[in-house]
Parts: sequence; C-alpha cells; structure tokens
Amino acid sequence: MSTCLLAGMLAAGCSQPVEDAGWLDYFDPVDSLHVADSVLVRLLPARDSSPNGLWRVPGLGSQGWLRSPADGRRTAEAVMERPPDVDRVPYWPSWALVVGARAGGTVYGAMDFVYVIRAYGADGSWADSIFTAPPSWRQARRPEPGEFANATDAEVRAYFNTFDVITGLAAVSERVLIVAHGRFVYVADHRPNALGRVVGWRTASRATYAISEYVNVYVGGIGVVTDAPAPGEIFGYGPGRVVFGKRGGDRTGYILTEFAWQRPS
Repeated sequence: MSTCLLAGMLAAGCSQPVEDAGWLDYFDPVDSLHVADSVLVRLLPARDSSPNGLWRVPGLGSQGWLRSPADGRRTAEAVMERPPDVDRVPYWPSWALVVGARAGGTVYGAMDFVYVIRAYGADGSWADSIFTAPPSWRQARRPEPGEFANATDAEVRAYFNTFDVITGLAAVSERVLIVAHGRFVYVADHRPNALGRVVGWRTASRATYAISEYVNVYVGGIGVVTDAPAPGEIFGYGPGRVVFGKRGGDRTGYILTEFAWQRPS
C-alpha cells in the first residue's frame, strides 16, 4: 500500500485500487491497524453493566467500550457522559451518533453533531477537550420541540442539509488526533456503502449518508492542519499512519490510501 506524507496538507495522487473481495485482508489486527468502525466509543444503557449488546446510536447511558476488530473482546473502557448540549436538544439524542478512536491509554470520543472532542484515560478519567471548530464547520441549528413531529422526508432532509457532522476520528498516537467532518448526502439507492456511515433515517428505497469533506489534525489539542480536503473516509489507523478509503471510478472497488504522520516543521 502506498505511503504518503500527512504534514501541513494531505498529499494527493498516492492511492492504490483495491477490489471489493478480500479488502479487509489488508488490515491484519496484529500490526496494530485498527479498522475505524470497529473501535467506536459506544454507549450502553445505564442499567446494563455488561459489555454485551453494544448500541450504535447513543440513546441511553454513559458507559463506552472499545472493541478489538480481531476477536470482539473488550480492549479499553471509558466513561463518556452524553454532553448536555446534545442531550437537551429535541431530536438530537435520536439522530446524533458517537464517534471515537483510541491510541495507547487515550480514548477520544465525540457526538457527531457538535464539534467537541473529549479525551479520556483508559480508566475513564477526563483528560482534555478540543472545542474550537474549523472555519468550514457549519453548526446544526437546534430544532424546536415538536418541529419534526409531522415532517415529511423532504423537510427532514432540508434540515440535515444545513449543517456538518464529524464523520470520523483517527488517533495515530496518544497526542496526534485526526478529525474528519463533512455533510449528509441523500442516496436513492440505499445499498450498504462500506466507506460512508448511514445515519438519519432509512425507508425501503432511500437513505442518508454522511461523507467526509475536510480533515483537521491536532497535536496535544492544538490544530496543526485545518480544513484540508479529505481524500475519502477514515477507514483505519495505527501508530503513525491513517488509511482513507473511497470508491473507485467504476464503483466496483475501493481506493485505499495510507498516509504517514510527520510533525510539520
């Protein structure tokens, strides 16, 4: 897999097409490359102290577990309270998702509707937060109570089109965090898209996806790369590297690009 420099900007033109069949084989868990969607911070109901039955949509509780993509065992644990600025907003608790990443003993977590990334120790202790959104970020408007009670799909889509969401996190070290954000797109064909996260609502014939448009890089909570064009979706990450993926031109395969991290001079 090609390796490119991630420092000050994302390099272009360094990619490798990968066919659909066996594409996960490129990511052997023994080399510490974590498939991003398998290490999300996930919330459990407060009454359930078991790591079984993890929730993808954070509706209840505050306990989060990280799971290994290799065998599903629990590899890290962190307490992530659902932020009041999400919990108290009508509809957001049902629509917003949790995204997360880990590196060593540090766990990063965020609710995708709000640009606040929290860092925790493996014991669940709060360590730090990133609050400053990049210039391109469009913050979601807080709906009024009952605003979408009788709304049509078109009305809900129109609302979703007005703001951005955090689409993925990648921790290439305990101090270096990559944050991708973008927008929702409406897709008439709702077949699963392995490189885009299905969110919002789904009917028999349509779905809404979140796609990445920009990437920001933080070192020790300080931004060093701002609003670089995203080369795809965060697919995986490991020590000092991150893998982005996007569909090939003929939509039959994927292009996976590996970037190596080097501190900007």
